[in-house]
Amino acid sequence: MNMENSFIQLTDLPDEILLNILKQISHVDVLYSLIGVNKRLNNIGHDRIFTSYLNLMISCSHGNIYPLPNPILDRFCFQILPEIHDNIQWLNLESSSMKRILLSTNYPNLYRLDLYDLDIEKAKDFFTENTSVIHKFKNQISSLAIHITKGENLITRKNMIEHTFIQIFIIFDKLQYLDFGSHSINFQRFFFTILPPTLFSSTLLELRVSLKRFIDCLYLLDGRFNQLHTLKVNIAFIEQNSKINNKEKLPNLRYFSLHCKNDTNYYDEEIKPLVQRMMNLETLNFIFLFRNFNQIDLRSNEDIHQTFKYFKDYQIISYVYYFEKRNESELFKYVSYISLFDEHPFEHEFFLQIPQSFPFLKKLSLVNEKGQNNKQCIKSSNHHQNLPIIKYPCLIQLDFVQVHEDYIEQFLLDIKTYLPYNVTVLSDYQSMKNVTHYFRRMATQFNCSKVRYIPTSYVTQLPKHFKNYFLSTYIHKFSLLFQ
Repeated sequence: MNMENSFIQLTDLPDEILLNILKQISHVDVLYSLIGVNKRLNNIGHDRIFTSYLNLMISCSHGNIYPLPNPILDRFCFQILPEIHDNIQWLNLESSSMKRILLSTNYPNLYRLDLYDLDIEKAKDFFTENTSVIHKFKNQISSLAIHITKGENLITRKNMIEHTFIQIFIIFDKLQYLDFGSHSINFQRFFFTILPPTLFSSTLLELRVSLKRFIDCLYLLDGRFNQLHTLKVNIAFIEQNSKINNKEKLPNLRYFSLHCKNDTNYYDEEIKPLVQRMMNLETLNFIFLFRNFNQIDLRSNEDIHQTFKYFKDYQIISYVYYFEKRNESELFKYVSYISLFDEHPFEHEFFLQIPQSFPFLKKLSLVNEKGQNNKQCIKSSNHHQNLPIIKYPCLIQLDFVQVHEDYIEQFLLDIKTYLPYNVTVLSDYQSMKNVTHYFRRMATQFNCSKVRYIPTSYVTQLPKHFKNYFLSTYIHKFSLLFQ
């Protein structure tokens, strides 16, 4: 049989079937393939199914964002976007191509913008200049999402992010939804020095934000956003403070979500008073750790329920789980992030169990200042060759928060651990320098050559060979001197 005769042409299919097939394809691919081919396909391409929401960038599974290839971007800007501009309501854009796309045509029905991979300096200019393209949409944008991923030194970056946050509310006086870096990781959070009284919105209904401190959450709930009904906050630290009045009622807040990856001692002093201000709360989402070293006083479900005794009209469901000794062979295939803290040493055998129990682990955070007991025994008996090398095939980030140098060595020595390519490692600079013997140690160089290294402490001097020791580095620029 002739293959050409047996092949059913796409254009021979009824519109309904063709639409169902095209719905499985990205809108960008559909528009690029159909617009301008013939009248029928052109009409299908103009359907609001494919034109109301456009993701005009490439998002990779590992999190990186890239612009569309130049030939595709050219065709969208010159032909496709001007043809469908009336239908477009929501655009996802990345930093290098966003101005060109926004200037390529008018978007009379655009109400939402999601901006990705924004350099903080570019973001500051983008939301400051009166001539900026963003001012074209000041009266029509009601939903905005900002994802800032790059910047210079910490102080400059912090000031620019705070300035950008304030400018957004100056420009968009009809804003109802704002996502300001809610998915950022630690070194991308921001905090407020002082919020001016001019920062105010009577239209904002939902806010998602990533903050450094709990007090910054209280700043946002001091009455300046009086219509807010949904607040989702990702916080680095929950600490005690006495600067903010944490008593004023929040009658409009219906949904509150608080995520904090670090532990806290201040549940009763800080979190509980805040929740009690929300008398009309309907949904509460908490993810954080209570720190308590007295096992007799650990909180029960009943203790948690007592916190919400004023919410008589709602059912409160909580689940408190205390880890007991588990079966070492148990498999947790859905766990991708682990934070480990102990006052007893973690030995090599313990780290060997982690990838066996958590095969898809992506991020590991360590807090342990006790050195390994077995390290010296192994060293004196010269049994390195008998150690099984540990592999973490899916690991993308390793945080040495507050650790003994033994644990940095545990992961960098090639006779102990095999790290995957392009893993991000955060650690104190001095500790890293000691473990790597001033960045010249051969036994750690193989793993370091696959590492994107980010010092967590300020650095004033670097050896010239420092950057060549790692795959890449990210250093806050505090007057670095190369010696």
